[in-house]
Amino acid sequence: MIGIKVEIDTRGLEQFKQFSERRLRAAVATALTRTAGEAKKGWQGELRTKLDRPTPYTTNSVRTEMAKAENLVAVVAVKDQGEGVLPAEYLGTQQRGGDRNLRKFERALVSVGAMPATHKVVPARYALLDGYGNITRGQIVSVLRSIGGNILSPGYQQVISKNAAKRARGAKPYLAVLPGARSGLAPGVYQSKGRDLQQVFAYVRTVRYRQRIDLYQQARDIVGQQLQAQFDRAMRDSATRLAAK
Repeated sequence: MIGIKVEIDTRGLEQFKQFSERRLRAAVATALTRTAGEAKKGWQGELRTKLDRPTPYTTNSVRTEMAKAENLVAVVAVKDQGEGVLPAEYLGTQQRGGDRNLRKFERALVSVGAMPATHKVVPARYALLDGYGNITRGQIVSVLRSIGGNILSPGYQQVISKNAAKRARGAKPYLAVLPGARSGLAPGVYQSKGRDLQQVFAYVRTVRYRQRIDLYQQARDIVGQQLQAQFDRAMRDSATRLAAK
C-alpha cells in the first residue's frame, strides 16, 4: 500500500475550554480531512509532472479517507484493491526504483507456459501503443486469447519440428517464443503476417526503473505546511458558528 495517515496529538488542546469535546473533536477532524485533501492534490500533481504521460486512471487513483470526531485519523492512499492492474502496484516501483513485479497479463502468460516467470514483457517494434505509451488493452487481450497452445519452447520444438517457427505461421495470429528455443527468433511474442513474423512483445529478465516520485516526502512536507493552518481555520469556523447561535 502507498499511503499515509494524518493525525493530531490531542493532548494540549485543553486551552480551548470554550468548546465542548464534541465540537473540538469535530474541528480537529475537519482540519485533518482538509489537510489530507491538500496532500491528495499534491500527489496528483506529482504524478502528472514526474511521470511520462500518466493516464487519468493513474492520477485519479489517489484517494482520501475522512477523519471523524470518533476517529481522528485521515488517510491519503493510492488505490490498491479492485480488478485489473492496480496503481499501488506499479506506482510502488516508481516510488522505490528498481525492478518491477509481474503484471497481471504477464502472470497470465506464465500460467499457460508462454513466458518464464523469470522474465517480463516490454513492447517490441510491432507493439500497438496507446497515447500514453502503453501496450493497448486490445492487443493484450488478442495475445492472451490466441497464445494458449501456440508456444515455441525447447521442449515443444522437439515435438513439432526443427523449424517450429515455420510450422507456426498461419496457425494462430500470435506465437510465443521462449528463451532457449532454437528458432533464430529472440524470446517474445510474434504476430503472424502472411509469411512474416513480427515481434510485438519482447521478453527481458529485468525492467529497471529509477525513483521518479517521492510521495511520502511530499506528504510530510504538505502536512507540515498545512496542518496547523487548517486547524486554525477549522477552529475559527467553529467559533463563528458557535457565536452565531
